[in-house]
Amino acid sequence: MPESSRWSIIITCEHGSNRVPHGYESLFQAAPAILHTHRALDIGALDVALHCAANLAAPLYAATITRLLIELNRSLDHPQLFSEFSRTLHPAARNNLIEQFYHPYRNAVTRFIDDCIKLDRNILHISVHSFTDILDSVERALDIGLLFDPALEAEAAFCHASMHHFNVLAPSLRVRFNEPYLGTDDGFTTHLRLHFPPERYIGIELELRQGLLHQATARRNMADLVSQAFQAAMTSL
Repeated sequence: MPESSRWSIIITCEHGSNRVPHGYESLFQAAPAILHTHRALDIGALDVALHCAANLAAPLYAATITRLLIELNRSLDHPQLFSEFSRTLHPAARNNLIEQFYHPYRNAVTRFIDDCIKLDRNILHISVHSFTDILDSVERALDIGLLFDPALEAEAAFCHASMHHFNVLAPSLRVRFNEPYLGTDDGFTTHLRLHFPPERYIGIELELRQGLLHQATARRNMADLVSQAFQAAMTSL
């Protein structure tokens, strides 16, 4: 594992916005309330990402549109790249979403990582997300999820160290590995692992229970906790 002093940290938030750009408002006229639910954005995630970026002196790359238009955390060939709202768009309009929002976002993050590696720095990429407490009438029995590829030694070591520090700092919180989703599922970190060597790039998706993030103070406290745990994990490896 590389020394923490040789790391550059990058924070991303693929689902931080529920904004609908001008020209697409009509897609949601029949169901405007959907834009204020977990389907449109990861509630609370952007605030946590902003505070983590400040705490860790890291750049933040965040989505500027709702995932219901285009899903920045899915591959171009994924069936959920477009939602039931945007799937009805003409192919040219869907391609415009790809060219205007999808590629610029992903390319900017990729360039930052590539530039750091060229400067002989290693990358810790934290992708900040949140999850709804109850999905399909089932309550999710966790508070924090650390999503990673267990087959990659550096990612596994970092997440095990992070869990230890979460348990020390906040023993009442339920921290789980690869819940509520798998770290190897289709996503931006999964894509980036294909482009950068595992000894240079560590990509972790952080999943936070939305019930813990309703208040601004709670979001800031969560960001402080996450920052402390991750900083401690970096120095212990």
